[in-house]
Amino acid sequence: MDYLGDQLGLKPTLFTTISPTQIPTQGINFAFDGASSSLGNAVVPNPNLPGVLKQVLGFAGTLKANNQTADPNALYTLWGGANDFFFLNPKDSATPISNISLALNTLVGVGAKNILVFNLPDLGQVPAAKIDNRNPATLSKSTNEFNLGLAKTVSDLNQNPNLNIISVDTYSLFNQASTLGFTNVTESCLSRLDICIPGNNKFLSWDGFHPTTSAHKVIADVALAAIEAKSVPEPAN
Repeated sequence: MDYLGDQLGLKPTLFTTISPTQIPTQGINFAFDGASSSLGNAVVPNPNLPGVLKQVLGFAGTLKANNQTADPNALYTLWGGANDFFFLNPKDSATPISNISLALNTLVGVGAKNILVFNLPDLGQVPAAKIDNRNPATLSKSTNEFNLGLAKTVSDLNQNPNLNIISVDTYSLFNQASTLGFTNVTESCLSRLDICIPGNNKFLSWDGFHPTTSAHKVIADVALAAIEAKSVPEPAN
């Protein structure tokens, strides 16, 4: 999200480095590597590594404890679910759908009105789908189920004219990556160190799980276009 922050002229502060005496004015980054969609970490069992839902519940809880509401003019971003399929249960799409939907509704419940929501790329197509006895077909099926469930939640929330829930379709974006200049969409950059040179490659995946910096730049461009295409609604009377 660094690219998107740059394009919006913002430098979000990492949640772990926030000073108790200085409130960030350019946003907060709550993300933790390996976060599940739920309360904990999908990779490392550690109570100090919150999952996506716990991050959102913590944010909402702090506001409520201080009798505050979320800034209605701020932009909130939410992206999660992939780690559940890779590291917890590749066949269970119901749990991450429920967790991300609850996170979205929690943000709305504390006053957030402008929320950028990312769906998942086809996890069966990323390099990591083919290692550690994973089943690419199962991952693709679960991705489709998750994306359909997330789209339903977003559609339901957008029935409220006061809300501006903006979808970013990374699934379609990654499926057309070869038309966007990425010449290697099947291997990770790190698996080809002979040609994995910054500024001189067109890999879609960096380490098998995560996009390359070039791919992140494309995602940011698409997200910014989605924001600009959907104007923030005026509060309903």
